[in-house]
Amino acid sequence: MKKRLLFIGDSITDCDHLWDFQEKALGSGYVRMISDYLGKMNCPYEVINCGFNGFTTSDVLHYWQKNGKTLRPDVVTVLVGVNDIAEYFDMDYTGGMWRFSNNYERLLSDIHSETGAKIVLMEPFVFFHPTYLQEWHVYVREEIRIIQTLAARYHTGYVPLYDGFMKATKVYGENALTVDGMHLTEKGNELLAALWTQSVMEKRDGVCTVLGV
Repeated sequence: MKKRLLFIGDSITDCDHLWDFQEKALGSGYVRMISDYLGKMNCPYEVINCGFNGFTTSDVLHYWQKNGKTLRPDVVTVLVGVNDIAEYFDMDYTGGMWRFSNNYERLLSDIHSETGAKIVLMEPFVFFHPTYLQEWHVYVREEIRIIQTLAARYHTGYVPLYDGFMKATKVYGENALTVDGMHLTEKGNELLAALWTQSVMEKRDGVCTVLGV
């Protein structure tokens, strides 16, 4: 029986999966690329995309509690945070970060207690153009600090996307990786998929696993 890999988060994960009429409805982004890679490697996993455009940590938590846990995943990958930052500009900074941290920890606690699934946390990221995004980086880095703390507390897998994309920008340039400073091009999705597989997958005796599952 195949293990279930659930990807949950915002539009980066969604990548039009709700409009995808192909088998599995995985969208056109990194989730489908990971699924295709696992298929080529004959890895025994079923990939499920539960990303939704515009989701904040509050939305992800609510969706998980209502729908996600019923899928009984074996591994849950979380990528969320950028949409929370948009809200920070309309509220007190400290309060906004507290909500982000509280929602994120409630999500991890619920995944752990309700399913016992392994968890993979991915860093939020933005680029530097358009120029208004330059103000967002301090918020992104603070979210990353919170996520790193939670990753250590819950013993999760971890994918360092922020540094990965900053390094790739120096090699390829932003325009090769992003269409608007947030959402990814095909090249950007390929890089994200590669960072995920490099961080959480291993192959032993011809069998590939994600976090040992």
